[in-house]
Amino acid sequence: MNRFGAMSVGAAIWLGLMFCGGCAEPALEEAQTESSNIQEQNEKPVSEPPRFLGGDRPASYLLPANYDPEIAMPLVILLHGFTGTAVGQDTYFGLSQVTQARGIMLLMPDGKVNPDGNQFWNATDFCCDFYRSGVDDVAYISGLIDEAQSLFNIDSRKVYLVGHSNGGYMSYRM
Repeated sequence: MNRFGAMSVGAAIWLGLMFCGGCAEPALEEAQTESSNIQEQNEKPVSEPPRFLGGDRPASYLLPANYDPEIAMPLVILLHGFTGTAVGQDTYFGLSQVTQARGIMLLMPDGKVNPDGNQFWNATDFCCDFYRSGVDDVAYISGLIDEAQSLFNIDSRKVYLVGHSNGGYMSYRM
């Protein structure tokens, strides 16, 4: 339910009580609490501080709100575009909110920085290792997946990569 749905529930309860003349005060408190909780859940930003995997090239990740180590969960790796950042890409795509709500771990690495100060993925011969650093991003991302699987209960059949622009090329390469 989106924030408008939560407000609609609250408005419907309020209107019902206006016409009922307060005949359901206990139900009002329960409904207001439920409506308030729904609204808070929908408006609450991802509150868990980012943690990191990846050693020398740290990558932030978010566990789902209902993470249970006994239940295998999918893993989504979000790859930003050329000159972008993981945080900026998540802001654009909004995956952290979706993955948290749906029981999915989200991993958000950043590409290497070139001499111009731009982050990139070495995805193809044409994009975007323009200075020919030769960075092995396949090994890096594969290592992140291995590390996540060693620390968390990841369903190895449900590991997905999604990317924008240069990150899309890197996702395809993987």
